Amino acid sequence: MTRREEILAQLDDIASLPPASTEIVQQLNDPEADFAQVVRAFECSPELTTNLLRIANSAKYGTARTLSSVRDALVRLGVCQATQLVLASSVAPLASREVRGYDLPHGKLLEHSLAVAVAADALCRRLARTGPADAFTTGLLHDLGKIALGTQLEVVAEPILDLAFHEQVSFEQAEFRILGIDHAEVGKVLLERWMLPNPLVVAVHHHHNPNAFRGDAQTQFMTDVVHVADLLALETGIGTGIDGLNYQVCREATLRLGMRHHMAEAVICDTLARLDEMRGALESLGGS
Repeated sequence: MTRREEILAQLDDIASLPPASTEIVQQLNDPEADFAQVVRAFECSPELTTNLLRIANSAKYGTARTLSSVRDALVRLGVCQATQLVLASSVAPLASREVRGYDLPHGKLLEHSLAVAVAADALCRRLARTGPADAFTTGLLHDLGKIALGTQLEVVAEPILDLAFHEQVSFEQAEFRILGIDHAEVGKVLLERWMLPNPLVVAVHHHHNPNAFRGDAQTQFMTDVVHVADLLALETGIGTGIDGLNYQVCREATLRLGMRHHMAEAVICDTLARLDEMRGALESLGGS
């Protein structure tokens, strides 16, 4: 059995998102979904309902009136913000771990994942465009493969680093040559098994190499957005691991998005400001 086959065989042991979280992601990507369906998706999970109410009643968002219903909490926070915060709380247990293979201490991968999620959302807003997949969720899950490789499978990074350094290739290219697979493809396999929307899966799969995707314009847009958001988050230094030292920028992606220097600076400022808000909300759930 090859190393690639060993890795794929072990992915069945990776814990998935709570079913209700998956349902919420699907609702966000369904143009026909309505408010009542989102409410029902939350109400199906006592854990997500509890997290939502804790956030809505926290000092940052609460008022003198304590809320006790999902509907009221979604109205107070707004559906978009509420779902983003609760999905982040669902991903936190996975992404908070120390990722030894990528030299990421406890909590650093979660910080980077949140930064990319916020940056992707901010970039879409600055471009006044949306894609078929929720940008925040896609950014949040873009490095899911690192959790599998660096934590669950305990891949040793030294041979990968040596190859990347001596042959001047990107970290993910070195991953593929050593392991027969890279963290982006591992993330894609996991998200497919969790039955998340295909545009989200595609964007995660190609977030390091957007030019490898050949398909519809909207999915290309989301793939480009996550690629650029990842770069902007790395520029802030938030949650950067050893692979961030050799990141290759896809110039075509920035051209397709119409990126300008002032826009990049604005997105970074938006990201840093929103991250403080996200951290405060997650802290209300008990220090996630």
